[in-house]
Amino acid sequence: MKKIQFLSLIAGLLFGSMSFMACSSSDDSTNDNGGWNYTPTPKFSGDPSEMKFAAISGVVQNMYGEPMSGVTVTSGTKITTTNLTGFYQFDQVNVKNGNALVSFSKEGFASVVRAAAFESGKSVRLDAAMTPIEKVTNFTASEGEMMNLNDVSVDLPDGYVDSNGDPYTGTVVAKAVYLDPDNSSFAQEMPGNLIAIRSEGNGGGEVQLVSYGMVNVELTTPDGKPLQLAGNKFATICFDIPQKFIDMENEDPEYTLPEEIPLWSFNEKTGLWEEGEMAKLSSGRTYYEGKVSHFSWVNLDSPELTAHLKVTVQDKKGNKLANVPIDIDGQRTFYTDAKGFMKCDIPAMTKLYVRVASEAYGDYAQFDPTLEFKEYIRVDGNKTKEMTITINSNAPRIYGTVTNTGGSNVCSLYISYGWGSVTSPVISDVDGNFSLFGPADFMGSAVLIARFADGSLVQKGFVISTNDDIRIDLTTETASGAGTGMFRVTNDKYGLNLTYALPAPQEGGLWPATITDGILIISGYNELAERNKEDEPMPEGLSDEEKWRWEEAHHHHGGGGQEVFDFRVPGYSTSKTEYDNVDFSYHVYDGPHFSLDIKSVKATITLNNGIYNIKMKGVSGSFSDQMSGIEDNTTVKADVEFSAKQAK
Repeated sequence: MKKIQFLSLIAGLLFGSMSFMACSSSDDSTNDNGGWNYTPTPKFSGDPSEMKFAAISGVVQNMYGEPMSGVTVTSGTKITTTNLTGFYQFDQVNVKNGNALVSFSKEGFASVVRAAAFESGKSVRLDAAMTPIEKVTNFTASEGEMMNLNDVSVDLPDGYVDSNGDPYTGTVVAKAVYLDPDNSSFAQEMPGNLIAIRSEGNGGGEVQLVSYGMVNVELTTPDGKPLQLAGNKFATICFDIPQKFIDMENEDPEYTLPEEIPLWSFNEKTGLWEEGEMAKLSSGRTYYEGKVSHFSWVNLDSPELTAHLKVTVQDKKGNKLANVPIDIDGQRTFYTDAKGFMKCDIPAMTKLYVRVASEAYGDYAQFDPTLEFKEYIRVDGNKTKEMTITINSNAPRIYGTVTNTGGSNVCSLYISYGWGSVTSPVISDVDGNFSLFGPADFMGSAVLIARFADGSLVQKGFVISTNDDIRIDLTTETASGAGTGMFRVTNDKYGLNLTYALPAPQEGGLWPATITDGILIISGYNELAERNKEDEPMPEGLSDEEKWRWEEAHHHHGGGGQEVFDFRVPGYSTSKTEYDNVDFSYHVYDGPHFSLDIKSVKATITLNNGIYNIKMKGVSGSFSDQMSGIEDNTTVKADVEFSAKQAK
């Protein structure tokens, strides 16, 4: 579980990089056109007949591990965008070769099609990490270009064709990105899921891959039309050897760097990697060099037979733990289901580690890395390894059910606590069951927040006073949540198009409307977490700084956070329905700040049988959601509709 201070977000370290080692075109390489030839695969698409009903959802993050909103997510005929917590959800998914296929794209980032094993009747979690385009260069088609990235070089030849196969002689725009297996987010960045099909010359059949690095090169005209290498042209790619494999050769007597490793091309339509020609180890044993005749994602991978892994994760009390991420050697990540169970295929006869990081279940690695579980395994082909992992969490387990009577029960859930801190999100299953750990070493008021794919949320305050389990059930009437109304915000820059529920009073019903000095006022607030009345008294002898921190942890400064909205109409009259100078604001003051402010805009107000109905359409406002990195005063267009009652 990750602790994030959104009030002081700073840019994290870039993914690890090594100095580029140039590769010679003559060292351990052939001089002929030994690349591979095949028909270019079409871009990701879906046939309606291939769509299957399934609850598939996930979270999309950026290179710093922060949620990414506005990412376009596509699966066959379904399309959506991630909300402010990076969450998306489908009730149907494109399934090919037993895998659910989902495409992720956003301007400035490498587009990627990811795959997850599909099992009828079960929910599927598929996360993604978006990788920024690393290199952009322009060159003349008749001259070619050498592209040097971190840990990989791509020598592009002269000679290109357009989508019709006709020769192209103008300017070529090349965009490239490299995925390093040494990166902690590699398993979420890569296309597919490392399932591959061997070439007919190598017997065909399905294998599991062990990646030594991936590169994607996109070739276009200046106006964005696709290009490819001409039919008799080949690009040379040199992959530096990732540090993990250098260390393995030095430390594991059973491992030696292969003299040759196949290059693979990702087929976005089938979700499988397809085998090409061999890349050869350099004489200095520092890089692999190979040739390609076509660009999509290119992967340097060792093919292995398939073995099987079954894992059950539980806590010290024997409770089976859902939503626990299991890291397989940094190249595969799988999540336990509602019964704490996970099964997957892995490369056979390969030394792999099985890891559950301490931050994945409520503790923090930087505080106590000894709580991490990590075990090395090696499994024979077609054999099954079964494991039970008992984790020693020092945090309470928060579990329960989300019931949405008006739509899907699938949502992302997280805990807001302290001042500006939130836990990493988990995802409920199709029945609404969820389980996550509270923050380690924290006592005091907190809020459990469930956010649906449309951006709406439902939340409930609670108090952490021990490390005992806490059950919390949440209920909402529709996917947009229950409340007095709704608002929708849009922003093209961030790809926002999200709907939220406005709060209702904690006792239910509608907020009262009053008229004071000719101003119609509708306002109210909800406490998001009740004050813990049974807390111990503040210890004596604390400094002012210590007193402040104790009060923040225990929320003795007036309860928990607050959800506040305020609506004001100067010059209100029951004989008038159109107004030009209306103010509206909605704020959440708990954990990361959330707000919508609209000033001096138009509104339509009608009064029927003691009920005010308010509508504001297409008005400008300022918006923020610190949890998602949407800064204060981000300009949005907003639609707002809600109701209130005449005060008695």
